Amino acid sequence: MKAYTSYYKSINLSIIIVCLVLAIILGIWLTGNSIKQIIFVILAVVGIGASIYRPKIPMFLFFLFIPLELFTLLPSQTLTKFIGLYLSFLLFLELSITKRIWLPRGGKSIWILIYGLAAILSLLASRDLSRSLTYLITLWLLIGMFFILSITIRDIKTLHTGILFLLIGGFLSIVISSITGQGWQAQALIVKGVRSVQTFTRQGGLWGDPNEFASILLVLMPLSLLQFFRSKSFFMKVFTFGLFACLLFGFFRTYSRGGFLGFAVLLVLSIFKFDLLKRGTNKTKIVIYVVLVAIVAIVIFSTISQTFIARIETLKSLDSSVHSQRGEAIYARYQAYKSALVLFSEHPILGVGIRNFYLYNPVGVVHNTYLEVLTCTGLIGFIPFVTILYLTWKELRGVQNSWRLRDRENSLNYQYAVALELGFIAYLVTIVFLTLDLAKMTWLLITLSSILRSTSANPGLVQIKT
Repeated sequence: MKAYTSYYKSINLSIIIVCLVLAIILGIWLTGNSIKQIIFVILAVVGIGASIYRPKIPMFLFFLFIPLELFTLLPSQTLTKFIGLYLSFLLFLELSITKRIWLPRGGKSIWILIYGLAAILSLLASRDLSRSLTYLITLWLLIGMFFILSITIRDIKTLHTGILFLLIGGFLSIVISSITGQGWQAQALIVKGVRSVQTFTRQGGLWGDPNEFASILLVLMPLSLLQFFRSKSFFMKVFTFGLFACLLFGFFRTYSRGGFLGFAVLLVLSIFKFDLLKRGTNKTKIVIYVVLVAIVAIVIFSTISQTFIARIETLKSLDSSVHSQRGEAIYARYQAYKSALVLFSEHPILGVGIRNFYLYNPVGVVHNTYLEVLTCTGLIGFIPFVTILYLTWKELRGVQNSWRLRDRENSLNYQYAVALELGFIAYLVTIVFLTLDLAKMTWLLITLSSILRSTSANPGLVQIKT
């Protein structure tokens, strides 16, 4: 009981730290660039000092800033990149001192390295080598993130706290963008060539793109509900439910059609996973909580339902005259898909090089993650990529089966596996309409499943002396 109380005290302390970070972020956001750089230097010094006292703080900040993509230190240089580099330095320092490092076991690590090497080989077919190199560096930084986080997070409590920071980052992304006006897109529906009188703005958070932001929120919502169900104190109940309500509201305000399809899949799967907390929990409370969540969802959706339904109705037609003001037509994507398949038939092995689709089609990207990987890296990249996604799902199912056999379905590991599986499958639906093979959330999901597997009763880690 004492350990349990001390853990939640540390959680509350983490929340206080995050609130201070929020205040600092808002202050920085409203200042000029010269003052901003000075503040960042001060924060960097303080952060390095804090990391010496609490080494996990940089990692938690890394999770916090993942949904805050627009909050950059330098042009096109996100804070997560700098924090990730600092985490790499800390890991190297630990390796130098201890002479030991823990590596994740399993075939997925090998497939990830194979995928990275396949991306390098695809450069041989690239017509725009500088563009491909830029995205190749991004890919290998994401692969580095997988190994760094897999090595650093060694227990379920650390993972639990990291995910809480990730949720708070999503919350801040919505709140700060609402205050500052960053990340919003103004649009108007055009139906059969006639501009609708109704105009609306789409929430993109501090991620920027509303459709991509919707896919991120689909992952965060099941995790926030799990935090709510698991919370014991009244403060944490209110806090985590507030996180969920804000994430849900932000999701609806993205007006994402692909996100809506993913959300529908999420709801259907949730029906079959309703026994998430069936053991060791008051079922009456669960019913009350679910009804409360449903009421909040209905109230939020009712305020924007007319515009949302109008957006969804454009999915019915492949007519090029049915599109939004930004020209993101279903017809245009349909044509891009056809072009991608034709291009793949001409370059089936190496593809055309990472992000080189724009040379063959003015759309720029395929707007389909699977076709993007297939077209740009060929079969040598597509097979490892799909295998990685499959192994990610298999790991989540494996964790569930392992704890179910022990009759421990109320364990945090089992419930996180369920929540992540729900978000992951919904995410796989949304990337049919988006190009997210190089997105942080894609690789974070790939990473979290491996961490969850390694933090189960059988750690599944290999210790190597260097």
